[in-house]
Amino acid sequence: MHTKSTFRLKGRITPSTFSHERLFSVEGADGYTIYVIVPLKDLEERDGDLTAEVVVVGRSGEFSLVTVPGEPVETGQTVWVPEQDLIPA
Repeated sequence: MHTKSTFRLKGRITPSTFSHERLFSVEGADGYTIYVIVPLKDLEERDGDLTAEVVVVGRSGEFSLVTVPGEPVETGQTVWVPEQDLIPA
């Protein structure tokens, strides 16, 4: 059985429609930016920056394909990021 790895990832966090959620955006390694609405309770401060939980669903070389749990905003919720950007959960 293959287990998925969870990490945290820095991204841009802005207000959303409701006070209990935030819009999390991150630019992928290919320049494509995803936008996902995440619950405020799922954001965590790490080294002075707010981070969101991500799940690694694939790897290729020095990049990881991650999914951001939440509600995608037209762009999907999966993006390739440099392995070095992942923060241990």
